[in-house]
Amino acid sequence: MLAKGIPPEGDLMGIFHDDPATTPPSETRYEIWLPVAPGTKVEPPFAVKKVPAVTVAAVGLDGPYEVIARRYPDLYRWIRENGWVPAGPLMEVYLVHAGSGLPPERYRTDVMVPVEPAPGP
Repeated sequence: MLAKGIPPEGDLMGIFHDDPATTPPSETRYEIWLPVAPGTKVEPPFAVKKVPAVTVAAVGLDGPYEVIARRYPDLYRWIRENGWVPAGPLMEVYLVHAGSGLPPERYRTDVMVPVEPAPGP
């Protein structure tokens, strides 16, 4: 996107349609999102999507991506224990990432899961 002259308007995000903690990397379906200004035109293979607002359960995590993935079960457990159910794919927002030039121990990632109230008894 940068090579095409399209500057980001926010942090890079990964949207995981499979659980990367249990699905082999070669089989994990995911999308990479980069916020852009309204009205931005892009060419394939890129596409512009309007993302609706959602309620999420979120946790900020520090460290290499492998360490972050090991914490997914903790987030899903918190969701269940607090009366919510997942309502969409897991998302990661890369606040400090591999492109920052910092070592993996300094990476900062917000992990989010869209949620909705659990059905009543």
